Amino acid sequence: MARFGAPVALALVALAYGMGCQLVLGIDPDVEVRGDDGPRCDPARVDQDAHHCGVCNHDCLGGACIAGVCQPWVLADSAGPATDIAVDATHVYWSTSDGSLHRVRKDGTGEAILQSGVTAGIARIALDESHVYFREPDGSSGTPRIHVSDKDGASPLVVATNQPGKAGLASNGSALFWARTDDTNVGGIQRAVPSGAGTFDVSAVTAQDLQYPQEVAADSGFVYFGEGTNGGLWQAAIGGGGAPIRLSGCKDYVNAIAVDEANVYFTTDAGDVASTQKGDPATNGCEAPSARVLLHDPAGGPALGIALGGELVVWTRPTLGRVSSTAKSGSCSPPPCARDLATNQPSPGRAAADSAAAYYVNQGDGTIRKVAF
Repeated sequence: MARFGAPVALALVALAYGMGCQLVLGIDPDVEVRGDDGPRCDPARVDQDAHHCGVCNHDCLGGACIAGVCQPWVLADSAGPATDIAVDATHVYWSTSDGSLHRVRKDGTGEAILQSGVTAGIARIALDESHVYFREPDGSSGTPRIHVSDKDGASPLVVATNQPGKAGLASNGSALFWARTDDTNVGGIQRAVPSGAGTFDVSAVTAQDLQYPQEVAADSGFVYFGEGTNGGLWQAAIGGGGAPIRLSGCKDYVNAIAVDEANVYFTTDAGDVASTQKGDPATNGCEAPSARVLLHDPAGGPALGIALGGELVVWTRPTLGRVSSTAKSGSCSPPPCARDLATNQPSPGRAAADSAAAYYVNQGDGTIRKVAF
């Protein structure tokens, strides 16, 4: 039997771990070593190993692994019907219709109530690097407000008062945007910019002649919004210059909007999940040349929440109880692209995502859930 000196033996051990090869160590060569941060992968157990689910090194991030598929799990139970959700690098935030704002760490620990007792309830939330924003829905007072606080709930302020509207709130990191509508459902898009000493400059991005503007998203140059009465998706410069551009006009009521560097993604009441390039106007008032339908299933009911996680688009189908995803491009290798991340959910609603997981609220039971991609 060959003998090795200590330096050679140590080198072989290091080589074995670095290459993921276990022959030198006398370990089953079919077992891949994960490293110091987690357990080894046993290919015979990937149908049930939550750290190696389906394939080695696919972690379910707190969820169980059943038949090689990561399962959704409950991060928190909401204090009331959950209305919206957002994520940053460390936490998940959600709001409720009974007037509270919460957050929890992405591992399900450290749940905290950031705000409570908002008598009108909370309709939507948005985040920037340091703050969480939320808006009240229309109430009997007719003067719903837009609020802001630090991400830990400290230093609460009112951004704007008398801002009726049922939906739409987004931050691009330097300004806040929302849809404002009057009692006849005619309105426009508003913008608030911090002006120092806890005050904000509020101005109109569009004329107040839109037919029921609602959901919004924003980037550094533009705000994107749906127009409910006539349907369709629009783009307007955040500074208010020029007329808005219609990006899509053939779709039904827009339920949610998400943007990346090049494209706008949206869901509709007609059961569509679609995308179009920014700045690409709809031809004949209908679709832009760049428009793509990622899902068309009117029989399955509305597509509701939407979020972007890495190269994936995530959406919810409350009627079907599903949270699904597909590649942004609509194609992938190997196929299939579209797959269900969660099924048999009690009316999944608004959604958020990061590069590793989707997060969503279940309107049916008030739970906040997470599922790894």
